[in-house]
Amino acid sequence: MTHRFNTRRHKHNKNRRGMMSVEVVTSIAVMLPICGFLFFTGIKIWAALFQTIDTLVSWPFL
Repeated sequence: MTHRFNTRRHKHNKNRRGMMSVEVVTSIAVMLPICGFLFFTGIKIWAALFQTIDTLVSWPFL
């Protein structure tokens, strides 16, 4: 009984192997530009936040 379960699972993986590769490549192709955009946008947001905090802290000393 265990042997039949393993062969059935093996057949499923064999048929699914190409589709898993397509899913991985597609998700990388979609997420890589999004991550790049968020990386550069995030740097600008952190710079604006730093300038705002710096202004709030240094305002009394001007």
